[in-house]
Amino acid sequence: METVIYKHYVSGDMQKERRVTRRGWLAVTSVGVVGLAGCTDSDNDEPETASADEDDDAPTASLTVGPEDDITEAIDELPEGGQLELEAGLYQTPVEITKPLSLVGAGPGETTFEIDDEDEPGTAVRIGADTVEIADLDVFGTDTAISTLEETNPVDDVTVRNVEMAQCSTGIVGEFDSVELHEIVVEEASSVAMRLNAGRDGAVTIDDAEISFGSEAVVVSGGNDHTLKNIDCFSTGGDGIRIEDGDARQRTVEFADLDMVECDGNGVTVEPTGDDDEVIITSADVIDNGGFGIDIEADDVELEEILAEENGPANAGVRVISSRDGTVTATDVTVEQTEDDRSFGSGPRGRGLTITDGDTVTLENITTFQNNAAMVWLDTEEARDQTISLTDVEIDENSTGAGLHITGTSGDDDVSLSDILVENCADHAITVSAETIDLTDVEARNNGPTQAAIQLTSGSDGDVTLTDVSVYDTGRNRTFGSGPRGRGVLVEDGKTVTVDGFEARDNGSNHLRIVPESVRGQTIDIEDADVDGTDAGSGIATEGTAENDEITIRSSVSNNSGNYGYVLAGETVTIEDSSASGNESGGLSLRDIDQSEANISNSDLE
Repeated sequence: METVIYKHYVSGDMQKERRVTRRGWLAVTSVGVVGLAGCTDSDNDEPETASADEDDDAPTASLTVGPEDDITEAIDELPEGGQLELEAGLYQTPVEITKPLSLVGAGPGETTFEIDDEDEPGTAVRIGADTVEIADLDVFGTDTAISTLEETNPVDDVTVRNVEMAQCSTGIVGEFDSVELHEIVVEEASSVAMRLNAGRDGAVTIDDAEISFGSEAVVVSGGNDHTLKNIDCFSTGGDGIRIEDGDARQRTVEFADLDMVECDGNGVTVEPTGDDDEVIITSADVIDNGGFGIDIEADDVELEEILAEENGPANAGVRVISSRDGTVTATDVTVEQTEDDRSFGSGPRGRGLTITDGDTVTLENITTFQNNAAMVWLDTEEARDQTISLTDVEIDENSTGAGLHITGTSGDDDVSLSDILVENCADHAITVSAETIDLTDVEARNNGPTQAAIQLTSGSDGDVTLTDVSVYDTGRNRTFGSGPRGRGVLVEDGKTVTVDGFEARDNGSNHLRIVPESVRGQTIDIEDADVDGTDAGSGIATEGTAENDEITIRSSVSNNSGNYGYVLAGETVTIEDSSASGNESGGLSLRDIDQSEANISNSDLE
């Protein structure tokens, strides 16, 4: 590596030295660079010009300038692909880059642009070429720090690295086919910190950005492949990050390691393109934002390691809107204390996690705490035949609403809940509407007053299975006619209802009640049920469909109910190894047959 010092004229008769660093040789004249040359094996001492197309190791030229120099002339002198190095100092003249090159300062705090000319208050650095890099400098108090030239939009292959911007109206704005931003700091941008418009096939990458005390933080419009990671936004006037639809189709957006705190709008917003979008967020804290913590509309959405806390007032702390054929996956998500504002009719509800549509919805390790409406709310608009799976979910302290609500699609939905705890909610702990419903290791405590802590609505051909389900202390309030009854579990419909392991204590009414709506000819099998203590109603009750119902009770106990231990309606009733005691009206009441017609063995039914 060699350095050649040459002279050229900047203004008048003043000569400035320029340093050119290169591999090989650089041919120069008294007025600048004339060509790049590589070494040869020839005896000819004259250098031979080499282009980048001919040799991947073609020489790379660089010029070093200071604040007093003419940067425009230096850019003109550099060949395409060269590097213009800015010495430390204050630069007060705008720069326009119209060829592929690198503009590199001595570092933020060393090389500073501050354009204070009233006649040119505009942009510090304007980009009008592809393959441009801007690095290691800062911009202060300028209308716009970095922008693209309108007449050359969009530009491609732009990189901005290690640049700090403060008290500018706009940080970085422009139209790009592809742009990468690394190690960016923007403070007090009165308009927007970053507004990046990408073409339909454009790509935006932001890695390591800090944005604070300004208006909107990051706005990306259009494009089909975006990566945003290691981004901190604090106290901004709009959304922390907003991805707009623009001219995009089939877009993929990946987020990682986000901190969105005290933004006046949403923490993260992703608008739909209407065509097979995919959004992935891994590791994000969205705290104390004025709207949603996260609001996404896309076909396929994946959330992992999310903390949403004290957001709103908004419809939900985290909202996902998928599509009829979409997939939603959420893992390790915590949503707490979403604010509610119902002062204007049906305004923001303050839910925790809301998901609309999706052919497949999978939630695992979800925690919601002290939200002001339904903690987890899954509903549908276009989806049919959904498959929904929730595993390891903990819901606690909702003073105004329900715990978990699944609306269903009126199709062949399949809902599976496993390892679920819901407690201290003012309404239902769990409501599910689906053709096939499977609850395993589910516990509801101290919910209501409500119709039932767990309310399950199946279909005429559906299947309902409860395995190791526990319900305690459901509140009862009959102040207004047929108001909340405080049941433990209410099952509506289901061609087959299977209960294996059920415990209930101190609920306001029936611990377990199974009623028909459209089903005819139910098969109900209850085993290992242990229920005790109701304010009113029977312990276990089935209403029957009046059409060949089969009821089987095995190894079960129903004690101390306000009415009967068991009230069973069905044409075929089998009771084995079961008991009932301390119930006010007796142990057993059969609605469709006499007790002598039932198959009762090894049971004590007082």
